[in-house]
Amino acid sequence: MNHLVSTLLWQVPIGLCVLSFLVLIHEGGHFLAARRAGVAVDAFSIGFGPRLVGLKVGETEYRICAVPFGGYVAMRGEQPGDVAGAAEPGSFESVSLGWRAVIVAAGPLVNILFAVVVLWVAGMVGVREPAKGLVVGSVAAGSPAELAGVRFGDSLVSMDGKPSTDEQGFLEHVALNKGHAVHLVVRRGGVDMPFGFVPVQYPQPQIDLGWSGIQFGGRILVENVLPSGAAEQAGIRAGDTLLGMDGKSLTSPEQLPDLVNATAGKPARITLARPGARLALNVTARWNADAKRWMIGVVPGPVVPLELHRYGPVAALTRSLGECWSKGTAIFRFLGALFTGRLAVKNLAGPVGIVQMSGAAAAEGWQKLIELMAMISINLGVLNFLPLVVTDGGRLVELAVEKVRGRRANRRFMEVLTNVVVYLFLALAAYVTFHDLLRAKMFLR
Repeated sequence: MNHLVSTLLWQVPIGLCVLSFLVLIHEGGHFLAARRAGVAVDAFSIGFGPRLVGLKVGETEYRICAVPFGGYVAMRGEQPGDVAGAAEPGSFESVSLGWRAVIVAAGPLVNILFAVVVLWVAGMVGVREPAKGLVVGSVAAGSPAELAGVRFGDSLVSMDGKPSTDEQGFLEHVALNKGHAVHLVVRRGGVDMPFGFVPVQYPQPQIDLGWSGIQFGGRILVENVLPSGAAEQAGIRAGDTLLGMDGKSLTSPEQLPDLVNATAGKPARITLARPGARLALNVTARWNADAKRWMIGVVPGPVVPLELHRYGPVAALTRSLGECWSKGTAIFRFLGALFTGRLAVKNLAGPVGIVQMSGAAAAEGWQKLIELMAMISINLGVLNFLPLVVTDGGRLVELAVEKVRGRRANRRFMEVLTNVVVYLFLALAAYVTFHDLLRAKMFLR
């Protein structure tokens, strides 16, 4: 329980800071565009609900509200029900249609621009990326891949007819094809060999996604060591590569929990590699009441070997744009899977899930956190451009219709329609948040 509380005490604030920052830059885009257009802004809020603190500067009150999952910019005369405000000088409705479109689009555009810039800078500073080529490091016993004949040491050549050298792309494809055949070509001993399997339910019941049982790379890198844990006291450090335990070779993170649990608290001998040294250390696992198993307190990192790459300005920008395109279009692949029934709604993550993932990513280092922030930011931008009534995209469609018809939409009709869609989104948010809470223990290290 102490570990659970201490983890929450630092993960939740980090997660809230990440979410608040991304909301801040989104609403900041609307705010700056509105001020540039001469529109009066009555309130700039981080969060919803009751006001906690606020400061009025000029005509704008800057607020922090009780519910930290979101924010808003209240422009004069913007809401469909604010008929009186719409007629005032400096109202949203008083500026040209072009300026209104710029104000509406500025928020999601800032989110997308932030993702491009932050990944561009990260590429120039230096990022750790998977080594070229995907080599199967382990195949879980009884998994679809093992039953199909995939083995340790196979090199992945293609997947469903498309070249595949990206682990994330492989995992996404398998995740979205639970119960549907996936065809691989692997290279073994210089010979290309085809295999087919059907992904099954992920071993963790909270995750309703497809799973193949394949792990790439074939080594366990220690990403993080929990403070005051058994591993730290034994001398294990972040960056160590775990090679074996009690004479058994370690080639996959999936092996570690079972081997540790089997010690039942008795001292175990772990062999590891560290730059310039090869060590054998004694470690005694401790019982974790929350997880209901014996643990040594290490967080395994990626099993695919990582290499440090520093890119020049042009190459870094090209990499950033490619990453943003991949992350930004992933939402349409997931929406397609939702509508075709290949993905359950409970797999979506809401604000609570974003806070959980941000805190967990921070534990794995700055690069993971930056990449997650970029992914969330670009998805916020893309989602807000979708033509839904409560999104910025819906507002842009409304303005486009106004341009074609030559007159504005009926304000009363838009008010009723907006309220109906808001209630539907609140119901979806409650459902998603419920499943975020069910998955909470997955993010506690």
